[in-house]
Amino acid sequence: MSVVPPLLGLLVTLTVFGSMVVVGLRRRRARDRLIRGGVPVRAVVVGVRRRAVDTSWAHHPVVRYELYGRTWESEPRDGEHMPHPRGRRSARSEDRSVGQTVDVVVDPRDPVRSAVPIPDRLAVTLIAVGGTLGGLTLILGLLALIVTALGRG
Repeated sequence: MSVVPPLLGLLVTLTVFGSMVVVGLRRRRARDRLIRGGVPVRAVVVGVRRRAVDTSWAHHPVVRYELYGRTWESEPRDGEHMPHPRGRRSARSEDRSVGQTVDVVVDPRDPVRSAVPIPDRLAVTLIAVGGTLGGLTLILGLLALIVTALGRG
């Protein structure tokens, strides 16, 4: 049996997990850049957009704020994870978010871009899962190759 198919499978798997880490790091870096260089403003939730996510719904707030003497509206990045008013979430509680004041960070060059200054959970998940599974795949793959090589000798 040739070593090429298992080695190819190992490389493809490592590429997938490595890509997860790279995407997570890029998301995190872009978000950190916006948070560091952005202008903090107090915004008011003026609406909530529902979006289908797999078999559930994500509720994305639409906020309004003033900057440079103008009024802007945006859907802040990671707004669906911002602290929720009055405790637990329920199907109807999203409507109670309207009117709530929230702190957001706005891109000074493009005031429509905004973010809620909380950790990016997707980036952290991609980095953790990709790094962990990629590391385990590398270790187990190398062990399998060593055992295969020793078995032939």
